[in-house]
Amino acid sequence: LANLLQLPDFPATVPVVLLANKQDLPEACRIVEIKQFLTSEVIRKRLSTTVSCCAVTGDGLDGLFAEIHQLIVQSRNGNGS
Repeated sequence: LANLLQLPDFPATVPVVLLANKQDLPEACRIVEIKQFLTSEVIRKRLSTTVSCCAVTGDGLDGLFAEIHQLIVQSRNGNGS
């Protein structure tokens, strides 16, 4: 992800949504650990969110499109980071 975000063809104004899938499994990386990654220097300057989810059960996906819409609105209004 860090490499992708540093590509010149990936505009800094594009919001990032990270889906932490398989959260129903005991060996899944905890959402807290994933969010710690998002505080890294590369992504901290971007408008982003992390969503804990389980694709099999649909947990965490109910409000996903509304959250994506909100990120897009914030990005367009210049309220990133």
